[in-house]
Amino acid sequence: MLASLALTVWAIHELPAGPDWPRPQPITCANNLKQIGLAFKTWAIDHDGQLPFQRSTNDGGTMELCARGSDGFDTNAPLHFQVMSNELSTPLILLCPKDRSRKPAPDFQHLQAANVTYEMRSGTNLTEEHPQEVLVRCPIHGNILHWDGSVSEITADRGWRRPAVIDLLAFNPKFRLRVWSVITSGLAGCGLLWVGSRLRYTKA
Repeated sequence: MLASLALTVWAIHELPAGPDWPRPQPITCANNLKQIGLAFKTWAIDHDGQLPFQRSTNDGGTMELCARGSDGFDTNAPLHFQVMSNELSTPLILLCPKDRSRKPAPDFQHLQAANVTYEMRSGTNLTEEHPQEVLVRCPIHGNILHWDGSVSEITADRGWRRPAVIDLLAFNPKFRLRVWSVITSGLAGCGLLWVGSRLRYTKA
């Protein structure tokens, strides 16, 4: 108890306020879409301005794998996302935080429809001449990623924010060492108090 209280009080006073310290970012649907948009843009820069579904599979794209429905959304979205694995970095951003019906893929090699929340459109009209064309949509919130990378947030999602102390433990070895020192010192103090109380009880 004493160790936990000491750790909490000390951590509050020791939280760094510098601009260079990594700040926890809220995990929201809109942020996921922004990251996906950035991945599309990065991929296009390396492929003559084309998106994966606009480039042949012979050139590293997914054009021949397109399976567009009448609404323009492609049922093979996971295949299009797969070729952008380097740009997306993690399959986690392909899941809306509010989606409880799907689970994240362990890696991009095993990515399937059951691991992707977001719906993606494919087609030749998705170009810089049509910057506001819908590229990706969240079926849960209705949020939209446009071709130009902008996001229309239809439903606000406050998301989840990690407590700052978790980032401190993750990124600061000195903090971890001092936390361990506080905990062990607190436990040792509790042990001494318990031994002392037992001795007093025995003498009585």
